[in-house]
Amino acid sequence: AYFDVYEKGQFLELLNRARDSGEERSMGDEEKIQRQVSFLELQPPVERPAESPRLVGTWQLAFGGVGRALQIEPAKALMKDKANAGARVESVTLEILDASSSRTTISLAKPDGGVESVVQESTFKTNSKADILDEAAGFRRYLKLKYLDDDLLILQGRGPTEVYQRV
Repeated sequence: AYFDVYEKGQFLELLNRARDSGEERSMGDEEKIQRQVSFLELQPPVERPAESPRLVGTWQLAFGGVGRALQIEPAKALMKDKANAGARVESVTLEILDASSSRTTISLAKPDGGVESVVQESTFKTNSKADILDEAAGFRRYLKLKYLDDDLLILQGRGPTEVYQRV
């Protein structure tokens, strides 16, 4: 059904299925994920997530938008570099270190079989009334926290919604 709403466990299973199998997600699964994200955003369990201690930790990008794989804005910028021609984004890890600093690691799988990781340290300011993370350095992104719980972090920047899982 088009409007399937999943229990959280089912949603996490859907997110993990492609990662665990090593296969790409079907367009149908990506659309299901996007719909579920829309439902989750309507009832965030954490009030003022930009100030929550739950935000601190290591998060792995699980979904970067329908038809985009892990091509979030910082990764797209790296892919424009000629040295990365033919590479694909293997993983994106966001570490929120404390209330004002983070580290983002983007791993690129090169056509020759090698993997290159690009790490950006960043400081950010929070606007708790609007639940905004404003990166002042690093990838310099402006992100709205749409959802936060113990397992999931959902961010919205200039591009599609980004879904992260705690690792």
